[in-house]
Amino acid sequence: MAVNFTAIPAVAIIAKAAVVYEPSVFNGTGQEIRRNLVLKVDPKVSEQLLALEQTHGPVSCSLVKPETIRVKIDMNAVKIFDADHKSMEAPARWTHPNVEVRIEVRGTWKAANGTGLSACCTDIRFCSDELISPFFTQ
Repeated sequence: MAVNFTAIPAVAIIAKAAVVYEPSVFNGTGQEIRRNLVLKVDPKVSEQLLALEQTHGPVSCSLVKPETIRVKIDMNAVKIFDADHKSMEAPARWTHPNVEVRIEVRGTWKAANGTGLSACCTDIRFCSDELISPFFTQ
């Protein structure tokens, strides 16, 4: 299937998010380098992405879903940081309630089965989950 890509001036969005699912590819083997990353973000981020989609013409495959957004992640290129802003290896489990992400919107794509924006998570920081144990007493 042929895909046409049109570059646009890159737009970087930095947001607090939650990783909802492990990065994956539909019907994939788990060995894919480019995977989908599903994030729960602030509604303002979703609105910003929707506005970008509207600016660049009709979109049949939106990045924005009812409760989440879906972007690509290159498992070999993504920069990963811990809560102390130090570089770290990829975690065994990606689902996390408190991350910061840098998303780059790089262009538009068009294929026989749809059109949309091309967005990639280039950096992710796994922050403290800030959960307080119900057993903690002061």
